[in-house]
Amino acid sequence: MQGIGLLPDDLDVNVGDMGASMLRFDIGAEYQPGLEANENDNSDPFVMDLTKFKVSDRYDFKKVIELGCTRIIGCVWTPPMWMKGVMAHRPQTQLGDRNSLLPEMYDEFAEYIVGSCLAFKNQFGIEMYSVCLQNEAEFYTSENYTATCGYTVEQAAEITRRVYPRLKAAGSTTRIHGFDQLPAQNNVLFWFKHFNNNDTKDMFDAFSIHAYGANAIDPANLDSKNLQDFYAECQRVEPKKELWMTETSGWEGDGGTVPNGVVGQRAISSIFSSLANNISAWVYLGISLNEPSMVMNFNVHKNFTKFIRPGAVRFGASTTADGVPGIAFKHDAEKTFSVVLVNTSSQMKQSKLTGMQSNFPSKIISLMFAMLLIVVPS
Repeated sequence: MQGIGLLPDDLDVNVGDMGASMLRFDIGAEYQPGLEANENDNSDPFVMDLTKFKVSDRYDFKKVIELGCTRIIGCVWTPPMWMKGVMAHRPQTQLGDRNSLLPEMYDEFAEYIVGSCLAFKNQFGIEMYSVCLQNEAEFYTSENYTATCGYTVEQAAEITRRVYPRLKAAGSTTRIHGFDQLPAQNNVLFWFKHFNNNDTKDMFDAFSIHAYGANAIDPANLDSKNLQDFYAECQRVEPKKELWMTETSGWEGDGGTVPNGVVGQRAISSIFSSLANNISAWVYLGISLNEPSMVMNFNVHKNFTKFIRPGAVRFGASTTADGVPGIAFKHDAEKTFSVVLVNTSSQMKQSKLTGMQSNFPSKIISLMFAMLLIVVPS
């Protein structure tokens, strides 16, 4: 397990109280002081002036690190606008081929990524854990009002080729994950296979997806079978990749109209099903306790983040009762097991766990539609 977390808002609550072990933030040009307009560090993409690179103080990453979260992943929503075919971060209707990275700017973009990663380490004392070179690379229609930049899979592969060797040459240990694909475009496997079938197979540590809907497992175009297929592709060639869910939400309905308890049930089933299908990093878009519908969602995330920590390895434990699926993790460093059981029925259930060590409780009663998380010494 790499981490469970969200965006780095409300740090005392989401990191201090919830215990988030992974945070995702935007390193795009909207939040890169000094390089967001027409200013370049210099005219040579192979000679970096690191003094021009600075990670925005929008988030207090020093506090994040002090609170114990060190797996901070960056993602580009948009390159600096002067690298694109349209002078806008959020072009909305000015899209198509113009809202893309200009080919003559590929090396400048590579310098931009490396400079951002080095600046992060200089400012906060640790490496950015991983970087995604573009958020939702195919979702750049007029319906998307966020900062965007569009890529074909061939273009995405080419910028990866430009970035990867320069990160390594700079001595950075920052990984590359990508490309935060949305299953709604039906191209996730196409992108994964393209990267795996080319030299880029050696450049990714993880392939990443996003999912939105009533829960993270059953929105349009995504179910457990899809996750299994995605993971199989991640494992098909060496080096094997991990499968990450780097953004998800939408369970609360329009305007937070879904009851708090239902949101909690969706949170349980979504995180559980994702982990059961080999998702090894999970990032929720954002949770605010000022929204009543988010209270149960917060507490569900808190249980998972507190007890399934980075480095945990899932293994093949199973349950005997129908309607009570279970997953188990071993933490070698802490010498503990964490077991999650979910009773999906409307009645109390008694179940036995198999595949566990002899001193683990053999009989457990699970409440109706509830999550039971147990931590015992290994």
